[in-house]
Amino acid sequence: MLEIVFNESVLGSMEQAAINATHRKPENLFCFPLPLDRGDIQKEFAAAREPLAALLTQAKDTPLRIWSSDAPQEKCGLYWLVAQLEPLGWENLDVSLVELPAFLEREDGVVVQYRAWGEVCPEEWSRWKTAGVRLPSPLLRAMADRWKELRRENAPLRAVLNGRLVSGPANGAVDPGWTAGSRHPARAGEGILPPRPAKSHAEIKQKQAPSSRTGPWSVSR
Repeated sequence: MLEIVFNESVLGSMEQAAINATHRKPENLFCFPLPLDRGDIQKEFAAAREPLAALLTQAKDTPLRIWSSDAPQEKCGLYWLVAQLEPLGWENLDVSLVELPAFLEREDGVVVQYRAWGEVCPEEWSRWKTAGVRLPSPLLRAMADRWKELRRENAPLRAVLNGRLVSGPANGAVDPGWTAGSRHPARAGEGILPPRPAKSHAEIKQKQAPSSRTGPWSVSR
């Protein structure tokens, strides 16, 4: 299985988890840390050309697992990547998605709220060894179509509003009813807010839950 992430912090955390468990660097991780949540998205991202070509070469014969969340960079990465897979034929691919849940329970029984996969520590990746929901081709098509809409809008900013990926102006605020030409305008009183500053994880004591000890990676033999 090929693991796909959109943030270098996630990549580093996964790699460290694999090294801790196997003493080898994983070979099945692909990272596309592209600034897709802001700026021009009609241009080609040269940094993605080589890893994307390598991924597409293997995608027809190997399942893909994509790690995403409601963090705009990761959500944009998910939609962008699905659009890149279109030439292969979505019906020919095995694509699964692991979305970051609102709350996660650690091995010590503490419940932690994360905002993006980059906040997950290496010791915590073992719980997602078998995680993932397979995405049907109609859903993949819908994601790709939405990314094409966002590219046509090419607004200064993209953000997640009530679970939907939308365009927005450079100041990070959306007037009521406006989402840069979206066919699903925001309702009165809703808006996109700038990212919050980093804070320590909010922790709530809960009962302890066991987890597996192996992680979502593979190594060369």
